[in-house]
Amino acid sequence: MKHSQNILGVIPVFVRPPFGSGVDKPLVMNTLGELGFQVVTWDTDTNDWQGKSTSECLSVYKNAYCTTTFPYFASCLGITDSKKWYKTVGTPQKRDQTWTCTDSDKDVGP
Repeated sequence: MKHSQNILGVIPVFVRPPFGSGVDKPLVMNTLGELGFQVVTWDTDTNDWQGKSTSECLSVYKNAYCTTTFPYFASCLGITDSKKWYKTVGTPQKRDQTWTCTDSDKDVGP
């Protein structure tokens, strides 16, 4: 999260685990909760990972998007106070030599 704070100046409250992994694991969910994060996932899957065509995926997406669009993610959870959308709000920093990724930062998938 330090990268988010350095680049954007904020640490969001809402996190989406990569590939949705870990949401079925109490240790993951409890740890994220204890750290003050609210886990969010998706309820519409285009199944693009199954090799669906672009038109098939777009059709699923457009049907869901057109009926469930909210201007801000937190709005769909009923959290309208924007002060509750971030754990930390600061100032974005200038890029420096610390803006690098280590192997532990890289997303290697499930």
